[in-house]
Amino acid sequence: MEKQIQNRRDFIRLGIVGAAAGLAAPYLSFGKEFLNAGCAPTTPDIIGPYYLANAPSNIQLSSATEPGTPIMISGIVRSENCPVAIPNAMVEVWHATDAGSYYANVNPFTLRGTLNTATDGSYSFNSVQPGWYLNGSQYRPKHIHYKVSAPGYTTLITQLYFSGDPYISIDPWASQPAAALRIIPLVNNNGTLEGQFDIWLDDVSAGINTPYSDKGVLMQNNPNPFSETTNIYFNVFNYSDVRLWITDVQGKTVKELVNQKFVPGRYQAFWDGTANNGSHASSGIFFANLIIDNERMKEVKLLLQK
Repeated sequence: MEKQIQNRRDFIRLGIVGAAAGLAAPYLSFGKEFLNAGCAPTTPDIIGPYYLANAPSNIQLSSATEPGTPIMISGIVRSENCPVAIPNAMVEVWHATDAGSYYANVNPFTLRGTLNTATDGSYSFNSVQPGWYLNGSQYRPKHIHYKVSAPGYTTLITQLYFSGDPYISIDPWASQPAAALRIIPLVNNNGTLEGQFDIWLDDVSAGINTPYSDKGVLMQNNPNPFSETTNIYFNVFNYSDVRLWITDVQGKTVKELVNQKFVPGRYQAFWDGTANNGSHASSGIFFANLIIDNERMKEVKLLLQK
């Protein structure tokens, strides 16, 4: 069945591209994502720690007193069965403040909104441009989170980035080749930054299809190599049981660092090279291991040099 679906998609894409070759104007009107990706589904990204369901329905995410540069994002939600627009698709958006923080505890629905696409698949919202923030040992580029869903389509969880951001090239997610079409230019229109982000949904419903865990992520420690102490960074996306521990190259537990419940957020632990029995580990390769609600995250290699 999966192969039949894929063959049908290939037929649709090849047929439309072939027809468009003789009709240059309609073909070009689909925009750069059609030209570069053949209407392939928009690529996913991590959901992050601060998603909240049931955000209010509005297109003005920020208040008049919210600090920051005004921003307006608009676009069209389409099926990968080009160029079919999807009316009444639910678009959930959320992002950090100009200072790079989220209203997680106070006014939690600030800078969040839920909107539905019009009959032509279009959507738009106004807010302020989000700021950079430290995630572990490095800054994340400015970004806006999206969750886009419609009956009969795979739900998309992704992030939108902006051209010229100095932190894109070092970000684990924005630097991925698959994110290239989610980096858009912004144009200053009388003090408001304006950008267009068109979205293509997979036209076969598969729930939420993403290579990223919806529970959390373990990031590289810093410093690495280290001689005395290193910081280990991790994100938790839901209220979860979390266990973080260090193992040697044989997989034997050296030190338990964390074993408790966490609320969503960004966290760090540290390891000073000691074992559970209080002895000091010798120089060598070790691994940080993270389990969140029984799901094991990708391990991180640590290099202890004394």
